[in-house]
Order: sequence, then C-alpha cells, then structure tokens
Amino acid sequence: MRPTELLSPREAAEALGISYPTLKQWIYRGKLKTVKTAGGHHRVPARELEKYLPREEDDRTARTRFRRTSKSLQSLPAKPRAKWACARDKQLRR
Repeated sequence: MRPTELLSPREAAEALGISYPTLKQWIYRGKLKTVKTAGGHHRVPARELEKYLPREEDDRTARTRFRRTSKSLQSLPAKPRAKWACARDKQLRR
C-alpha cells in the first residue's frame, strides 16, 4: 500500500479486518480522518490505516511482551462466578 493511496471505506475496513459499519462510526467520531470527494464520499488515506495495523516486530520483542502480559495476568485473583452460573452447574451435575 502506498502512503498517498486513497481507499474507499469498504477497502479500508477490509484491510483493517473490521466491518464497514464500524469503520463508518470511526469516521463519524473522528477516530479515522478521511478526505471527502467532490461528490461527498469519504476516502481513507493509507497512512491513516497504519496506526491500526499490527507492526512488524522481531520474535524476541513479541515474546517479551507476551511474557510481561502473561505474568501480570497470572497474579490477578480469579473472578468469582455469578450465582446463576453456579446454580446452573449444580443442576447439570444432578
């Protein structure tokens, strides 16, 4: 993708892996900047998508980030189960 390339909202949504309505909401809320054509249609500059695309990183960096996240999540206390879930499990065991 060239940085100066303009994409239609559908093409941009497909490139990001999100739905078209989600992309339109991002445009309306100002999360994604667009250029309007003379006919009033939105075009998304490719450089705007770069913020939301995953960056390429070496394996060591990715593993370090995963370890850091995993370690912090392991130290969190377990969430108590909802009463309805406990009651449902008791009924299923009968």
